[in-house]
Amino acid sequence: MHQRNSLAEIRRVADVVSTHPILSLGLAHAIVMLLFFVISFWLALSLDSWWSRLLWSIATGWAISGLILVGHDAAHQSLTPYRSLNNAIGRLCLGLAAHPLAGWQVEHNRMHHRWTNLRGKDCVLVPPSPKDWASWSPLKRNAFSITY
Repeated sequence: MHQRNSLAEIRRVADVVSTHPILSLGLAHAIVMLLFFVISFWLALSLDSWWSRLLWSIATGWAISGLILVGHDAAHQSLTPYRSLNNAIGRLCLGLAAHPLAGWQVEHNRMHHRWTNLRGKDCVLVPPSPKDWASWSPLKRNAFSITY
């Protein structure tokens, strides 16, 4: 018979997983994104036809987004259980995406997370005022909601 887990049990397990990064998962995530970046970048530069270069350039852009995600988790010290490994992965991934780790740690970790979504304080996201939001079209509201 299938036993249902209580919400408290699910939360407990989620808290353990989110506060105790697993080395193999963090490394796998980093390696996959790095390989995706290297391969797509190499193909974008080496293929002959313009359309294949265009497709692989788009793929390289996706790979850079993946590097930023990996670097973000590493900069938060949540990718692996080891600070020095997180810093090395963060430097590599964010560096390839043209975001130096030191700048990221100051701007993102200290400034953005200290003032998350507070108008006039958050340097990353300036949320619209209620007046601005009310004046926006549904299309602009949806675009803002999707991108932020």
